[in-house]
Amino acid sequence: MQTKYLMCIFFVIVTLLSNLCAPVESKVIFYNKNPTVRTGQLLVTHKRSKPCPKGQMRDHRERCRRAIIFGK
Repeated sequence: MQTKYLMCIFFVIVTLLSNLCAPVESKVIFYNKNPTVRTGQLLVTHKRSKPCPKGQMRDHRERCRRAIIFGK
């Protein structure tokens, strides 16, 4: 029982020391002189339009259509 406890404490100490003594080269900061945003990085590429009236929703062409709800 005591050997397991000592091994556990030894492992925790070694882990803490290895994290604290990490070389500076492992901490890399990427720097870009000319930052650009590509269209593949954007989640929304068009303006958000006004919401549709109640009972309607937008289709894939951004037109308001009557919502048909099944299962009631």
